[in-house]
This record gives sequence, structure tokens and C-alpha cells, in this order.
Amino acid sequence: MQNENVSRLFFEVGELVQYVSFYGDDTTGWISKGDFGIVIAVRDLHEHHQIVKVRWFSDGSAIDMASDCLVKITVSGSAVITKDNYLKEKK
Repeated sequence: MQNENVSRLFFEVGELVQYVSFYGDDTTGWISKGDFGIVIAVRDLHEHHQIVKVRWFSDGSAIDMASDCLVKITVSGSAVITKDNYLKEKK
């Protein structure tokens, strides 16, 4: 049986997000971060997944994204805080 990464970070309309991709395992993995956008719609799939429609600042496009590809961004004063997309293995 294959392992599956499941997002536990759920999104709401109006939240600031950043695109992020994960690759590899614990010893050789890497994270790549990309554009910023605003959540404009959310659809729940099953109990652990969401489809999140994001309007991207870079080009103004609105695209459906898997919640596993996004992290929440919080601005607190002059600090920008990234809330990592916590992943767990589902067996």
C-alpha cells in the first residue's frame, strides 16, 4: 500500500497564501516557495483535502489548487510569518 501525504491545514476565503512545492524525503527533501495570492473560494473533498481557488498577485489569474500546495501567510507588524503546511503520512 502506498503512503499518501495529507494536509491538515485548512483554508478560508480571504486568507493570504503562498504556493509551495515539496519534494523528496526527510533526509534529501527540499521545499520551493513561489507566488503569493488570496483565497477566493474553498471546496472540501473528503475529510482531509480541500480545493482552494487562489487569485495570484503576479498575473491576476484565478486557479484551483490542492491545499497541499499552499501555506498560510500572516503579517504581524513588520514581520511575515509562514504557517507551514503540516503533513502526515496516511497508511
